[in-house]
Formats: sequence, structure tokens, C-alpha cells
Amino acid sequence: RTNNGAVYVTRYTDFEAVKTVKPFLEEGVKNEWLTDRKMSVMSLRSMPPVTVEKICNPAFTEWYTMQGMTLSVKPAVYIVRTADGHYVKLQFTNHRGANGDLGNIQFKYAYIDETGINALAPGEFIAENLEAGKLTGVLKSSNVKELRYLTIKSGNINDEDLDTLKRIKTLEVLDISGATLKLSDESTGLKDFRNIKKLIAPANLQSIAGAWPWFNYMGNLEEAVFPGNSLENIQAEGFTGLPKMRKITLPSSILTIGNGAFQGAGLEEFTFPEKVQIISKHCLMSCKKLKKVVIPASVKEIKAGAFLYDKALKEIIFKGTTPPLKATTPYDAFSDITFDNADGSVFLHFIVPKGTINAYIKAWGWEEADKKYFKEATDNS
Repeated sequence: RTNNGAVYVTRYTDFEAVKTVKPFLEEGVKNEWLTDRKMSVMSLRSMPPVTVEKICNPAFTEWYTMQGMTLSVKPAVYIVRTADGHYVKLQFTNHRGANGDLGNIQFKYAYIDETGINALAPGEFIAENLEAGKLTGVLKSSNVKELRYLTIKSGNINDEDLDTLKRIKTLEVLDISGATLKLSDESTGLKDFRNIKKLIAPANLQSIAGAWPWFNYMGNLEEAVFPGNSLENIQAEGFTGLPKMRKITLPSSILTIGNGAFQGAGLEEFTFPEKVQIISKHCLMSCKKLKKVVIPASVKEIKAGAFLYDKALKEIIFKGTTPPLKATTPYDAFSDITFDNADGSVFLHFIVPKGTINAYIKAWGWEEADKKYFKEATDNS
């Protein structure tokens, strides 16, 4: 945990290459800083490891890999923002102490500031002032072998440029937060891109669709970030066909989310933006890994089957003291999700503001016995 700080996970493995925090504070990535939260984590103080609940920073729950009983430290360089606003780069070096004891983790660190320039990571290229249709030539002149990380800081991207990107099989991270999409009316955008694992979309994006939703069927996409405050509407089925997408960051400007927008996504958690008033039909349907949903006070209605077939969903957090309406026809808003374990114990909990359980029960027409599915929020909820 950082005790009111935050952590950014960089793509760097070379500790000395990170000289400044500056690029990690830019518009396209500033939402990727992770803060402390209550989590179930693996404790390495004994073997085999055991799972415990603690206040942790999620960035520091994935600093190692396990294969059988063998643990290996990941070489990633982290940036830590301390509670008093300083920045530290940090890299784990060993999961054992100097005397070989488990749990006495070794790491190195150094303070960095907001000025200077970082070295490029292996396979990284940054383009500026890109002219539409010129990306192929720019990349040829870059001499980067096995391009893995591409940032287009400014300029325009057209359909020809997207075709170029689609052909780069090694490309994993695409940051076009500073660019502008100049696509044809018939463009399919990044639909069917199979290479990209992480996308940072243009900050000035106003729509996610033309003739077809632009971000469908990106089969290997694990994370999507939509910076800025221009995007207001997500079309129906706007992010379908993304089974590996475990995380998406949406701007606070979002007003509406269409039916089935995230159907079948690999999301583990989802927080609705704070201006959304209606959770649409089938919005998060068939998200098999979804465990937690946060619903803001702005939401007034939940449509039928919003979480249909989300069998892993364990926690729905409501921020509003006024319960939203929920559909009961043609089927319930909470149809086909798991309420109880096989032994009859409660699996799913609705977390609501203090003193509002009765209001939720009454608004939804539920019985006194259904109170077992409710918990009052704590400061960490």
C-alpha cells in the first residue's frame, strides 16, 4: 500500500532508462495511476501462499509470476507518487531477503522529478505532427526493429494509416491520445485488430463508431483508455468481441451507454461514469470474469438483463441514497446471476449507503428475507 499515494506501472524494465515522471502525467495516461483499495491478495509469508484481505495497491499485486511452486520477480519499473507528492521509481529485485528468508522482499528505488527525458524502451517509437496517410513512411525511416510501443503525440490518422498499424504483428501498445482520427464514413476503425493489447484512444474522440463500431473484435486487447472529455455516447454493442479486455477507463463526459455495449468483455471490474442515468439492456451481459460493479448516484434505472449470465459477479456497489428503478419485464435487471453459493450462503452482495437498505428493499419489491443480500457501505467501499 502507498498510504494515500499512487502507483504507475511503466513498460520499462531498464531501471536507469527512467529519468523523469513527466510522460506518465500526460493526458492520455494520467488515469492509469492506481490508488490503494481493499483487495484479496496472496501472502508469501508461508508456503504454499495463502489468500488474505488487505488494503493494497493493485499495482503491487502483480509484481511476480508463479509457475507451480516457483516464484519469479517481474522486471517492471514502477513510479510511486508519495502522499506528499514526490515521485520515486522502484523495481523489485528479489522475493527473498538477503539471508534467503521468504517475504523479506528486496527492491531498489530512486527519486525522480517532472523534468528531463526518458530513454525509449526497446521497441518503442514516438511520432509527432503526423500527416494523414504518411505513417508507413515514418515507420520505415524510424529503423525500430520489432515495433512494440507506438505513440502518436500529434497529427492525423486516416484509414490508410490504420491499415499500416493492423499489419504490424509485433505492436502491443498504441497511444494515439494526442492524434485526431480522420476516417471515412465507411471506416471500420480498429475493428478486428488482433495485435494490440493496450489502446489509449484520442482525447478528442467524439464517437466510437462509423459504419461499424470502431473497437469491436480486438481479440487480444487487454486494456482500453479513453482520455479527455469529448466522448459522450457509447453506441450499442460498441465494445463487443473483447474477451481479453479486463480493464477500460472511460471519461466522466459519458452520458449514455447503448444496449449490449460491453457484451462478452473480459472485464473484472466496471465503474459507470458519473453522468450516466440509465444502465442499458444487456450492458454487461456475459462478462464471465466480472466480479465488481460500481453504480453512481446519477443512475435512475437499470434495464432488463444488464448483468445477464455474469456468474462471477460478487459485489454491486450503489452510491445513491435513492434506489434506481429496475426492470422486471421482459425479465429482471438481475436475471441469471448467482445470488447464493451451493451451500446456501450468500454469494452476491449489494453495497448501499448507510441507512438505505430498507429503501432498496421497498423500491424493488423484495422481501424481508432478501436483506441478507445487502450490506451498508464502509469508508473503503
